[in-house]
Amino acid sequence: MSGIFRFRIAAKDSVSSQVQTLTISVGNVNHPPDLSFSAANPGPAFRVTEGKTLTLKIVATDLDSNDVATLSRLGTLSWPNCGNGNFDTATGDFTFTPLFSCVAGGESTFADIQFQARDRGTPPQTSQIPGLITVVDSNSAPRWKNPSTNFEGKEGKLISVPLDSLYLGDREGDSVTFTSSLGTVTRTPLLWSWAPGMQDSGHKQVTLTATDNHRVPMASQFLINLIVADSIRALDVIINSPLNGYVTRDTVIPVKWSVNTKVQSYLTTERLLKEGPNGIMRPYHDSLGNFGADSITVILDRVPPGSPSVQVIGLTNNPKPRWTWKSGGNGMILFRYKRDTANLTTDTLGLKDTSFTPTTNLSNGRHVLYVQERDSAGNWSAKDSGVVRIDLIKPVVKITSPMDSLVTNQATVDLKWTVDNGSVFTASKTLTEGANILFTPFAIDSAGNKDSTFITVTRRSNTLFVNA
Repeated sequence: MSGIFRFRIAAKDSVSSQVQTLTISVGNVNHPPDLSFSAANPGPAFRVTEGKTLTLKIVATDLDSNDVATLSRLGTLSWPNCGNGNFDTATGDFTFTPLFSCVAGGESTFADIQFQARDRGTPPQTSQIPGLITVVDSNSAPRWKNPSTNFEGKEGKLISVPLDSLYLGDREGDSVTFTSSLGTVTRTPLLWSWAPGMQDSGHKQVTLTATDNHRVPMASQFLINLIVADSIRALDVIINSPLNGYVTRDTVIPVKWSVNTKVQSYLTTERLLKEGPNGIMRPYHDSLGNFGADSITVILDRVPPGSPSVQVIGLTNNPKPRWTWKSGGNGMILFRYKRDTANLTTDTLGLKDTSFTPTTNLSNGRHVLYVQERDSAGNWSAKDSGVVRIDLIKPVVKITSPMDSLVTNQATVDLKWTVDNGSVFTASKTLTEGANILFTPFAIDSAGNKDSTFITVTRRSNTLFVNA
């Protein structure tokens, strides 16, 4: 209850009496909102493992008729290599998924996050609650596309096995070292090489070990099943193209080969019969009974990489929204993308981009970004898309009562207004003598657009107004 109350106080004795008037002004008392985490995860300290999602709910209540107007988050989660949290101010839901590169070892605690609530009282009151997040390290071994591969070579000739298309990397982004039970491994490009001697024919099993540099290292192994052919031949037969270890998505490929440096004009194509490694051999017998042969391994890869995961805020008043995406796996981190059209075939190479922000403002309404990833064989993944709706239209706030420029002798007026011609809102406003500018609270829509309006009301307390 608020307003001005007047009381008459009388006193008298046997000789005289006296009457006094006592005036009391009572105003509104506004309490700040009360913030807490939901009972399922009451906090304020929370723990989450790298790669897992922490889900919290912040609840705001108010003693003054539950008049909480807004929820917001103070500060930013700008931890290096850790990612960022997402806070829905409409529902109070907070999610955070730390990247695998967030913590180098053990665990780390971050305390630079605060949640805030603001009410609609007069004056508005705010309150805050802190959150304490501890991220626990998680480490996995480096990954290979397959556990092993088959390869063929021959004595006296360098054997090289390309590994870029077979090694998928370390999930945590750690530095990785490679060792081999036979031969050597180079990093750029990732290649295993060995030059067998003249006594090395037969079957060899080579073990490659990839070890990361995490505080507690993890390692994984990859096997090369190698067949080394005898090189004692009278004829020098060489397959010149494609190279040993060539990766393709074509089932029929051209083959160039020569005998004693003379290019051959037959058996110039090869049909690859199975997914994965395929052996190609070119034997040759001359009229004197001399024999020679050469063989290589070509990898048929017709399996596209996994579809990328595209993310974008669903509703925003930002005309330049930012799309981001992650690899779906088994690709080369080469992407092609296009906005508001699903035809991506004009780009056959791809870019290393993992985000897109328009250089010019987008129009009001729905916009879609389509993304695909390419692998080393040229296969393109299925499309994924991110949809955003841009809302640049502010709410329309109209004051319905009182009229602008009203003159009154009252100490308070009821300010009434509508938002987008919908529900009517009312607030009691206290007037001071003379001109008063009365503002409505900001109306904020789900996209973040906001608007307010005002009128002028003049109070003349000593003026008597008579209704005509």
